Parts: sequence; C-alpha cells; structure tokens
Amino acid sequence: MKRILCLVCVMAFFAGLLAACGKKDNALATPTGSFEDEANNLAKEFSLPGTPPNVTWPENEFTEQLPKPKFETTHGFPGETEFSVFCVATVDQQKDYVKDLKKAGFTIDDSTIDENNVYKYVASNKKGYTVEMNCPNPLSGIATLMIKKPG
Repeated sequence: MKRILCLVCVMAFFAGLLAACGKKDNALATPTGSFEDEANNLAKEFSLPGTPPNVTWPENEFTEQLPKPKFETTHGFPGETEFSVFCVATVDQQKDYVKDLKKAGFTIDDSTIDENNVYKYVASNKKGYTVEMNCPNPLSGIATLMIKKPG
C-alpha cells in the first residue's frame, strides 16, 4: 500500500512538472501601444480587494472643501484629521483637477512637482485645509487625493 501511495505521489509530481512546460504567458512582451495607452489599461484593471469601483463621491467635512473630481475615485479612507481617496486618472486629468483646486482656493503655499511623468501638487486654502494630489507612478494610472484638517 505504501508503494502504491508513493508511486501515485511521484506520478502527480511529474504531471505537475509537465503541466508547467506548456504554453507560455506573453505578459512580459514589449507593449505595442503608447505610454498613455498602457497607463489607461492598467488603470482600468485597478481595484482594491472587496471594494467596488466607481465609489460615489462622499459628503463629509473634507470633501466639502474640494471640487468633485471628473475622474473615477475608489476606496476612500476617512479619518479624524484627514481624508484620502484613490483616483483613476491620467496626469493630464490630474493637472486639470489642480486647476479646479486652485479655483476653489487651494493656492496658499502651493508646490508643484512635474518631472519625468511624476506629478504632485500640495496647497492650502484660507480655512487652513491642505490638499495633496499625488501621482508617484504614472504607469499605474493611479493617484491619491488627500485633504488634511488645519493644525
């Protein structure tokens, strides 16, 4: 009985090895589209486990300070002193949103980083709220939008 069990295990092991020798995945192939196309494709695939995409823009003391983004937001993180949300947006869409932030009064001590497709904007408004729009990896198509209470 032990010999049969051992033989079955060895056969299963070799069957597993042979299964790994089949068709190769082409996931590491060179992309054929533009940089922007690749970022958009990755953004479409983005979702957090257990979180539905296209989350409704929440109403709270933080979002009252902000213009509603025209791009998709997903999975907000509320806190006592700050609120942050993931955004599915290209760098150009983020730059357009920063224009909306400036119109909403987020111009005090403003700072912009825009180099090598990395984009970040930080500024405060007259009420002392500070907003940060950050896209550390444009290939992902994902950015974060965070607003902090004064103090």
